[in-house]
Amino acid sequence: MRVVIRKPLQPFVTQLAQDLGVEDYGEAINYLILQVMDKGMRCISITAPNAPQAQLNTEPKADDLSDLAGLLGD
Repeated sequence: MRVVIRKPLQPFVTQLAQDLGVEDYGEAINYLILQVMDKGMRCISITAPNAPQAQLNTEPKADDLSDLAGLLGD
């Protein structure tokens, strides 16, 4: 499986990988997915300490939600 991480999210993934002590960004993404599966979408709060705040918008845009709608189901 291959995925593309949007450019504004790449610093967050890089920082998360460093915080987890892994060099493989896929492992950082796997960690996030496991957290969401364990705690659910509404229970998880993620912040990257060194990421620019302007890039970590907590309010999803309509196009972001439509991109995820097929993955999450109704």
